Amino acid sequence: MKFSLRLEPIKFGKYFLFLLIGFVLLTAFYSNQFFSFENLIILKESTKNYYLSYPHFTKVIFSTVYILCVLVFIPVATLLTILSGVIFGLVEGTILSLSSASIGATISLYFVRSFFYPYFSSFQSKRFQKFSDSFKAYGLTYLFAARMVLIFPFFLVNIFMALMPIKILQFFLVSFLGMAPMTFIFVYMGTVLDQINSYKDILTLNIIITLSLIGCIPFLFKLIFNTCFSKRKNT
Repeated sequence: MKFSLRLEPIKFGKYFLFLLIGFVLLTAFYSNQFFSFENLIILKESTKNYYLSYPHFTKVIFSTVYILCVLVFIPVATLLTILSGVIFGLVEGTILSLSSASIGATISLYFVRSFFYPYFSSFQSKRFQKFSDSFKAYGLTYLFAARMVLIFPFFLVNIFMALMPIKILQFFLVSFLGMAPMTFIFVYMGTVLDQINSYKDILTLNIIITLSLIGCIPFLFKLIFNTCFSKRKNT
């Protein structure tokens, strides 16, 4: 059984979506005074000052918002992870984001499984059972790869895994470990963005290196997983 994370079916649509989002953000940035560079810097400093004044309360609010966004399938996990690096720094930001994402995903899995699993298990039960049985062989590895490579939307992985024969504790632990590398990189990106206080700081070596790592690491993980599964198939 060959494991492959194919990009072709969603490649061009995903890139077009990124370009569209980038265009909208740039248009808002340059046309709206609220999103001006100076206002964003002021907002960043105000948020950090609030965290210094109320550190524990800020962490609780951030974790609660993160978990709720994951729970109701709002696709802002990456943005919140980067934001955690800006506000809390590398270590605390990584811990908060990683734990919040894992808890939110686990709660999401529990609710989806509770409400929808009986329906899907009865719908074309033979085909569903056959797929569930084949999932048992590589299920945890599939989950680990999906969390590391970030090809599939975060909430779709939660929904799909809720319909598969995976234990909740296994889901939590594998998700936690799988998300750790990219969470660390996104939080580090936030710490780098925190150093930007003027237009001259935007194109620094740290930002270029960080963006390059974020762009290359998912493809590196994809290559590693495909190579490992190809060797396993041959053996």
